[in-house]
Amino acid sequence: MKWGYEKGIIYILPVLLIIAFIVLFPLVYNIYLSFHQSSIYSPDLNFVGLNNYIKLFNDQSFIAGFKNTIVWTIGSVFFQILLGLIAALLLWRINYGKRVIQTIIMLPWIVPGIAAAASWRWLYHPDFGLINYIFSLFGFKSILWLGDPDLALAAVIVVNVWKMYPFVALMILARLQAIPKSVYEAAHIDGGNFWQIFFHITLPMIRSILSVLTLLLSIWAFNSFTFIYAMTGGGPARSSEIIGLKIYRDALKNMMFGQAASEALVLFAMMLIFSIVYLYYTYNWREESR
Repeated sequence: MKWGYEKGIIYILPVLLIIAFIVLFPLVYNIYLSFHQSSIYSPDLNFVGLNNYIKLFNDQSFIAGFKNTIVWTIGSVFFQILLGLIAALLLWRINYGKRVIQTIIMLPWIVPGIAAAASWRWLYHPDFGLINYIFSLFGFKSILWLGDPDLALAAVIVVNVWKMYPFVALMILARLQAIPKSVYEAAHIDGGNFWQIFFHITLPMIRSILSVLTLLLSIWAFNSFTFIYAMTGGGPARSSEIIGLKIYRDALKNMMFGQAASEALVLFAMMLIFSIVYLYYTYNWREESR
């Protein structure tokens, strides 16, 4: 048995080394970069200690990006879960044409992100966009969806929700279909109405998948910036810039690798702390509900 265990370790050792190189090396090198400084005029790395971190928390653009990241994440995840849950419940109840409707609902998820961003830019166009045209039929003036600092981030959140809610619906639908029908038959016999059955049977049954989806979508939202980059570029006046986009600009456009590395580590620390706290309270919540 002992040799079998050691033999198994030998078999998976190459994969473990590859994973360690792919995951650990970039993390360690990023930590190394965060204590150095470079610029487009001087690409050589110069050790500056904690100066990048001190400068980071005095940077108003980073603080604004942090606030935008929180709004972006909460707004995206909340509505992705909400619309995904509604779509899953509707698909679960439909008896005829379910495959066709399910295929239509899944279409936004399979559209490439850049293609979706380009399409929505045209939909949001102030002069030729379909959305403003529909609003004009009801007497509303043209709206600068992507050009108004108060609307730009919300407009992109709508696109992110449209893109990802089918994935949520698919995951929830798979869990709903695993619930025994006898549970609902017993509830109907006992006289339970729709809301009682939903809150006391359906919701507890899908609670585990909802918690997993919330964590995954939060991590993806923290890291993603495709729609913001392609639709607003972080503007106008950085009103829609999130930390992920700021990291991209500082690293690949301004060549400030040390500053970008410190920003990436702060973002990583935020996600790590959020994940640990979320998993801790979710686990305790499950234990108490048993």
